[in-house]
Amino acid sequence: MEYLPDSIGNFTSLEELDICDCYWLKEIPNTIGNLTNLKKLEIQGCIRGLSINKLPDSIGQLKALTHLTIKETAIQSLPDTIGNLDKLEYLEICMNSQLHQLPDAIGNFKDLKYLSLEDGDFTSLPECIGELKSLELLNIRGNLLRDLPESIGNLQNLRYIDACDNMLESLPDWLLN
Repeated sequence: MEYLPDSIGNFTSLEELDICDCYWLKEIPNTIGNLTNLKKLEIQGCIRGLSINKLPDSIGQLKALTHLTIKETAIQSLPDTIGNLDKLEYLEICMNSQLHQLPDAIGNFKDLKYLSLEDGDFTSLPECIGELKSLELLNIRGNLLRDLPESIGNLQNLRYIDACDNMLESLPDWLLN
């Protein structure tokens, strides 16, 4: 399948959508933003051929979304509108070799408890990561990180951090105190 039908936006009562192993999927339609009751969205294993390389801006209209997984895709960037997902509690962005940075809009996720960026190609994390006041678990294992932002020290609820298999040259002062 190369395209999801625009009519997917008509399923306004839909609470969970899994877009998995759609190897040839080229794009996700803008009408996905009409799924106002969607709580869980998983996009996974869409990486072969000319698969999707971006999310539509309308993803920011998914106001009920609490769980977002983007795993093993060819996505190259996340739209700034992703910051509108203010109910998001769980964000997993793993094994996306074309995605190298996060937008500053992720600092808007005030309810985010779980953030996993495992096995990506991230070379840095944005300073705004320190604004994720509810964050309890941060998994940044298996990236290309050379340092961690000082702002991570602001995460008072952080109980677990996994930074193994990176290229860390130093640790922030807050971690050593």
